[in-house]
Amino acid sequence: MLDNEGSLHGKASNDAYHIGEDVCENGIVLVTALVEQRLKENETIATLIDNGGIVVNDFKTEDEPDQLYKQIVVGTLPMEAKLVETDDLRYLPKQLGLFASRHNPNTDLSTVDKSIADQFKTNFTALMYHLDLESGAEEYGATQLIVLKAIALSLLRPVFEKYHAIELEPELFVFHEASEAVLAVLDAKVVIAHYNASLKEVDKKDTLTIHGWGIHHGTMIFVDGTDIHWGDPVNTASKLGQDLATNGDLLISKSVEEIVVNDASCKGVHFESRLLKRSGVDFPAFCVTKEVADPVVP
Repeated sequence: MLDNEGSLHGKASNDAYHIGEDVCENGIVLVTALVEQRLKENETIATLIDNGGIVVNDFKTEDEPDQLYKQIVVGTLPMEAKLVETDDLRYLPKQLGLFASRHNPNTDLSTVDKSIADQFKTNFTALMYHLDLESGAEEYGATQLIVLKAIALSLLRPVFEKYHAIELEPELFVFHEASEAVLAVLDAKVVIAHYNASLKEVDKKDTLTIHGWGIHHGTMIFVDGTDIHWGDPVNTASKLGQDLATNGDLLISKSVEEIVVNDASCKGVHFESRLLKRSGVDFPAFCVTKEVADPVVP
């Protein structure tokens, strides 16, 4: 399903996101067995596979030993299409011209990359969270997924705006100050708790469950007006909030803890050191809490 913000929802989009974000590495292309089946049903693609133009290999990971993916590799596929020039910006925002120029074989990459860094590199504190949309969709249908997302954003956006957040994606916000990111999440958790406590029994299907929140600070490439927001702050915040955090925990990186632990605005905030593991890799982090009154049911 496609929501009002142009985001896809459902098992297909969730699986594709997982494969692309969590499984793929080093630029490989992976598909599910069902996609492979559909490819082979296409006469043109089936011919390319038979002739070695496209090669399909089995692909398994240690994290998912029972899951078999298919890796798509270009074999002897001929390139017949005429490529446009890298300075053809008819369909790109003009601020992406430098990025397109990197694909010109005559470009001095070091010079272009310095220009990109000078214009678009900035320090941000990134926040990512994991809203449970799958459970509601499984029990009540895909429409419920969109309802839950809309409710969550209607509650979170005013909180984050108070702390001067910039919304990049529905589950990704960046802040100019690390302390504001931490305080925004702590406030947001209270708002979510009050909302859930206020629901009548008939409305319990609209309960919001956020499995985790992650915050990291650092340098990223940010191009306003585009979907380019690359860098370690986003990647690490995603790892902390969407992969490692559970039970609604707020996890922050060591760099964030060093910035905010003595910040006057964070008085009364507690930082618990944790060492998390994923795929045999250690991830040091801090779980952030603040004592608040129990939600009051009106």
